[in-house]
Amino acid sequence: MLKAHLVDLAVKTIYRAQETKEKIKKNLKADVVQAYVSTIKDVAVWAIENHLKSETKNQNNSPKNDAKSQNTQNTSEPVKSPAPKTVKKIRKSSIRPANEIISTRAEQIMQHLKKSKAKMVKSTEEINGKKSLAYLVWSLGHAKRAKIKNGISIHDVSALLYRASKIELYPINISRVVHSNQNLLKQVGQEKSTKTYLLTELGEKTFQEKFL
Repeated sequence: MLKAHLVDLAVKTIYRAQETKEKIKKNLKADVVQAYVSTIKDVAVWAIENHLKSETKNQNNSPKNDAKSQNTQNTSEPVKSPAPKTVKKIRKSSIRPANEIISTRAEQIMQHLKKSKAKMVKSTEEINGKKSLAYLVWSLGHAKRAKIKNGISIHDVSALLYRASKIELYPINISRVVHSNQNLLKQVGQEKSTKTYLLTELGEKTFQEKFL
């Protein structure tokens, strides 16, 4: 019974499916369906055309929009203040200017020069074509005449030249002249690391010929 029922149900189902198929074919050929399909086609074409137009319009306007956006960004950014200039520290030289050197020996020689009305050295003086050598011989010659038996240092010479004739000669430059003219002067004393000098016999002769 069950088997016969299932066979009968299957036959009915196949018949109804075939009937439905035929109805669908007829409906597809109907004017209503054709009109509906045509309408959908027109709507699709219109949508595509409008979409393409909007894209073209956006592409034409994009450079202006980018420029506007860049200007907006430039104006909206805060103006950066310039970085403060770093002030370079001026390195103070370890070499003391002649006018700042304190020298009791230079003062003693100056007193001798004033009392004896001795000739002050000139900035144009030269010995063997060297001005600094002439300045040194002049200073050491008057150190002897001021009765400074222990000699004077290169710092004393620098201070004396400035006080006597406003000649600014740094001790380091005087030191070079001392080391390169050992025949005209000699070391006669030393106080800690400071050496003192007077003229040799040749130096004394040179002094007398040049300044007396």
